[in-house]
Amino acid sequence: MKQVIIFNKLLITICMVVFFVGCRDEESKQECLEYPLNFISLIAEQDTIEAGGSSTITATAEGYELSYEWSASQGFIIPGSEAYQVTYSASPCSVGKITITCKVTDACDNSETIRLTIVVL
Repeated sequence: MKQVIIFNKLLITICMVVFFVGCRDEESKQECLEYPLNFISLIAEQDTIEAGGSSTITATAEGYELSYEWSASQGFIIPGSEAYQVTYSASPCSVGKITITCKVTDACDNSETIRLTIVVL
């Protein structure tokens, strides 16, 4: 008898978890439909800098629960206080055309990527 009660409690708990997780996924999908991902722009404060210099880069995007992934072909990406803005810092050896990449992803795993070029002298 005790095993049946434990099994029933476990079954109820599992059903509740599945129900609530399923509802959250549906809510996220609905929000993604209402607020579709739109990566509007990627802008550098300065598109030409000297070796060892830096430039602030800002991504403008719309959507539901956005996350940002940044990379640079050379040099360093320094996170800002907001995920949509970083500082690119050219290393002293970084000279030439540097590609900065920003990938924006929403809560439903839709993503868009934009690249920009900074010239390092």
